Amino acid sequence: MDYRAELEILLDDENMKFETWLSRYPIQECPNLILEYKKVMQKYAIEIGDFKSLEELQELDELADKIENFTIDTYAAKQEKFDEIEALKRKIEAMKELFLKSDSKEISLSDEVLTDLREIVKYLKSHGLYDEEMWKPLKHLL
Repeated sequence: MDYRAELEILLDDENMKFETWLSRYPIQECPNLILEYKKVMQKYAIEIGDFKSLEELQELDELADKIENFTIDTYAAKQEKFDEIEALKRKIEAMKELFLKSDSKEISLSDEVLTDLREIVKYLKSHGLYDEEMWKPLKHLL
């Protein structure tokens, strides 16, 4: 992204507020946009001798850091949930294979499979996806 060109949009519109301008962009771009804004405004403040504004502009570093940390934390949480779902999907596929390979109505389940089954049900319940009717035949195992 050409941050300087994007900054020109803000600088060319006297009525646009900084927050309004910044909210138009994806959050992961905001720290760089903020720092570009700071750089331009620092240069301008030095040119006109407005040293009070220079001090105030230092707060933008903290804002950029907060947004960057928020973005990293958000993506990490999403990745963690994705990994959890992928692990559960693998367990479900393994159980499906076990059930499909069994010739009899009676299937011997190991403690590991029972633990996985309970983990899947717990996840489904916690996300409002549990269908009691569907799980009724296995209720005695849970």
